[in-house]
Amino acid sequence: MDQQQEFKYQRARKRVEEIKGFRIHFTIYLALNLLIALGNGISNGSAGKPVFQFYMLFTPVIWGMGLGIHALRVFVANRVFSTTWEARQMAKFMNEERQEKPTDPSKFRNS
Repeated sequence: MDQQQEFKYQRARKRVEEIKGFRIHFTIYLALNLLIALGNGISNGSAGKPVFQFYMLFTPVIWGMGLGIHALRVFVANRVFSTTWEARQMAKFMNEERQEKPTDPSKFRNS
């Protein structure tokens, strides 16, 4: 396998690991929040309280914010800062370097 193919393979493998990590995070989020909600609902119902309490939203909302940030990092940041973005930026900076006029060396001398 040549170096180019190895690089592509490593990037693809990293991408698959990122998506896998997000899916695991999402699955655990759903399972645990469902268990928390059921446990709170059952204990509140058996105690004669309303099944739903406002405080029950705390865990899913805070954890959901973290899950949302994880999703943004995995699915959005990769599109914004992809390899093509890097290549475009490199080409842009290299073109700027070529277009700059040589500077007068006397400007850099200490007076």
